[in-house]
Amino acid sequence: MAEPIQMRRDLSADFPEPSWPEGVVPVLFSETMAPELHTLLTAAYCKGEGDVSDFETWWHATRTDPEYDAELMLVAQGPNGALVGLAHCWNSAFLKDFAVLPGWRRQGIGEALLLRSFEACRNRYRTAIDLKVKPDNLAAIRLYRRVGFVPLD
Repeated sequence: MAEPIQMRRDLSADFPEPSWPEGVVPVLFSETMAPELHTLLTAAYCKGEGDVSDFETWWHATRTDPEYDAELMLVAQGPNGALVGLAHCWNSAFLKDFAVLPGWRRQGIGEALLLRSFEACRNRYRTAIDLKVKPDNLAAIRLYRRVGFVPLD
């Protein structure tokens, strides 16, 4: 299996305010959302774009990790109240998980979540945000490049 591509976005460069599709809004994370977010990650990663363990393992590892901060769980909610996207950043300005439900992709939700993650990390005095992406996840790589991520050598 090919090694993931490491990418970085300089946060000193300007970026626009997030623009949300009609009916989709950012919402504050609550731990009660954890089961639904796990389901979202499982659905979003079902074709191999990412990996997520079973709920108990994932949630325990997430909330007990020293890099975890609930304020960096950036969530998008659809018009029906369902959670449709997640950008989960660590304190070190690393994008740990990033997912939009398959039926909600290509509407601007992912870009809006990324822009929110840039703002959240910059507000914590971070100068860059990093991520890793599987090299065959071409749609994600295109999105990351569009918002200013560049591969690290």
